[in-house]
Amino acid sequence: MKLFLLTLLLCPFSVIGAGDRVALVIGCSRYTNLSEGKQLTSPVADATDVAAELKALGYTLVNGGAVTDAGKDAIITATESFATQAKDAEAAVFYFSGHGLQVGDDNFLMPSDTPRITSYTVLKNRGVHLRDSVMVALEEARAKTKVIILDCCRENPFAEQVDQALAQVSKSLRTKGGLGEI
Repeated sequence: MKLFLLTLLLCPFSVIGAGDRVALVIGCSRYTNLSEGKQLTSPVADATDVAAELKALGYTLVNGGAVTDAGKDAIITATESFATQAKDAEAAVFYFSGHGLQVGDDNFLMPSDTPRITSYTVLKNRGVHLRDSVMVALEEARAKTKVIILDCCRENPFAEQVDQALAQVSKSLRTKGGLGEI
């Protein structure tokens, strides 16, 4: 069902030349610092399927396919490549499946090497800030059509860690499971 909806969403772009569409697809299922019960089962498979569907629709994929179980450095490098490859493209698509969370008005995508969150600084430095990384990359690319698809787990396995870390911060920040409105 997910791929059918993705195809319907992106089908209008199928008339655009193949070189004019670029996608970055990321799936993180395995998290090095989470217990077995908090691992995810489908993000890597979902990302692989989405990447194959986008490729069939004529998209050029950053790294040639889905980026899977990537650490922060690999995600940032792929995002930088995405901004370069999508420069002036007709369409640029960013897809992420894995753990994501919101603190205050900030949304974070959690890479597979997310450490134990012992402070707000660790979260800010080790999570991938959606606005500062992905949305800025899309703006830099100046693609005519920009699509962000977030397929994040609704349960936040980092909630207790984040709540303890935020207790150390004097300003009021609220934590939610999943991601908030962009």
